[in-house]
Amino acid sequence: DYLFVRASDNKCFDAIVERKTAVDLADSIRDGRWKRQYTNMVEALNGQQSNHNLDMSGLERIVYLIEGDLKRYVHTQCGCGCMGVGKCGNPTVEKLRQALNEKRKISKVHVVETNHPKATTCWIKSTLEEIARKNGTPLTPTKKRKTSDIQDEVKVQPATVMTPSKKKSA
Repeated sequence: DYLFVRASDNKCFDAIVERKTAVDLADSIRDGRWKRQYTNMVEALNGQQSNHNLDMSGLERIVYLIEGDLKRYVHTQCGCGCMGVGKCGNPTVEKLRQALNEKRKISKVHVVETNHPKATTCWIKSTLEEIARKNGTPLTPTKKRKTSDIQDEVKVQPATVMTPSKKKSA
């Protein structure tokens, strides 16, 4: 979802960041995006994806930024007892923890968990500041339009806070 890019020469620094809410994590594991996105990020990290606009040579790691308490979104309304996160049939909290722990075992992969969109914003901002200090240059966080396509980016403001939309019940 995010890259840290120096505007003067479009050089990427530090990490490819994949942000997922608790429910999106469960959905992506169920539908296979979790594996596809990881493969795409590894290819970008290893220089196997070419991007004519960005210099990816400064990338050092993959960060999964997980937003929200997994237990808060356990679905119990279906009555089947599946305890899926977000909806019936999704993986359970235990399965999500297993998936995250598997990623934690891989070198160059980090898992960061936040409880709220504001905490996510704080993490992005502090990471941006740390990278800027380390490299002596201001950077711009860049958000990709498509999570599966590392080559399609659009710039966003560093302090953007995303809040969950409220769905109206029928």
